[in-house]
Parts: sequence; C-alpha cells; structure tokens
Amino acid sequence: MQRWWLWLVLPSILGACQPAGPTSFPDEDKVVAAQKKWCAGLKSVGGDNWLHRGDCEAAYPTGSAAFVAQMAECYPEQVAGLGDDAPDSAAILSLCSDQILGGADPGKVSRTAVVTARCARMQRCEQVAAEECLAAFETLNGMQRATFTSMYNLRAQAQIAQCLDELECRDDEDRARADCYQEPFDARVWLPLSLAADPTLAPRPSD
Repeated sequence: MQRWWLWLVLPSILGACQPAGPTSFPDEDKVVAAQKKWCAGLKSVGGDNWLHRGDCEAAYPTGSAAFVAQMAECYPEQVAGLGDDAPDSAAILSLCSDQILGGADPGKVSRTAVVTARCARMQRCEQVAAEECLAAFETLNGMQRATFTSMYNLRAQAQIAQCLDELECRDDEDRARADCYQEPFDARVWLPLSLAADPTLAPRPSD
C-alpha cells in the first residue's frame, strides 16, 4: 500500500536546521535577479516613499527564481486589483502561491536531494522502503510535488535536506518533516518585518 498521504503534510511550526553544505549554488544569479524584480514590485505598491529597497535587494529568499519572479508580478497585481479590500500580505502570498503552483509541472524532481533525504528519513525513522516513498511521491500532482521541491531554490533545498538528514527521529514524524520545511517556507519571499503605515506589506503579528 502506497503511503501517498505521508507526503501531504504541509509545513508546521518549528524552525529548520541551518545549512552547512556548499557555499554557492548554480541558480544564485537567477535568484538575485528575481529578488530585484520582487523588490521593484514591492516598491510599486509602497510608492516613492518606500524605504526598504536596500534591505530588500540584500535579502536572499528561499523561493526559486521562477517562483519569486512570478510572485513579483502577482503580488502587486492583487494589491492593486483589490484596492481597499486587499487582505494582509500573508493572504495575498497564499493566493498568489496557489495561482503560481496551480498548474505547475516541476518535471523530474523525484531524485533531487530533498526528496532523497525525505525518503531516507522515512526509511530510517518509519521503516518505509525508499522505493515505496518514491512511488508515493510520483502519485502527487504537480502542485504538490513543486511545493516539496522546485518552489525552493537550491540553497533552500539543501537546507531542507540537511535538516531531514540530521533531525533525530520523533514519535510524530509528520511534524518532524514539516518542521524542516517551515523556515524555508516562511522565507520564500522577503517582506519587511514591520510597516505600520502600510499593512499590506507587513506580516501579521502571528506570522
């Protein structure tokens, strides 16, 4: 019986392990370019008085270049289209994420480091054969597979894989795996910590 449901646990609450692998990755230039596009999108929302360009462009998100670039288009469009009815930034990011990943085809990602690490952990901690884990992964739709893999850049994927490798086995393995995704998930795009004058650009206090 394929345990496809084991893949459907979304990021939970705790922070992830910190990466200690390669110091550079081949997608970095594209991620930096996408980040600049994202910052320009935030500035278009914040107006000429937006003061966070330097901090924004210095940030390195965990989202992939393609994800961040598409978010840079979707987020300002949603804010402008909704106007005074625009919800907080977390809700808009969720809406845009659904739009971006809704028709995603991440391609052959079952042999990526993060999937390999996830299946190795399931074998180590739950005695689920790696072959069964990989077969279950292949049954997921494109959006689900992208959420676990290609939504993140290579640095973030390495961070997730390292956490899955190093985190000790727990009684609640669903929660343990989700913990490794939480920090990268939260940082998939950069937002100012607090912009009291513009709540559409500030995360909720509970985020």
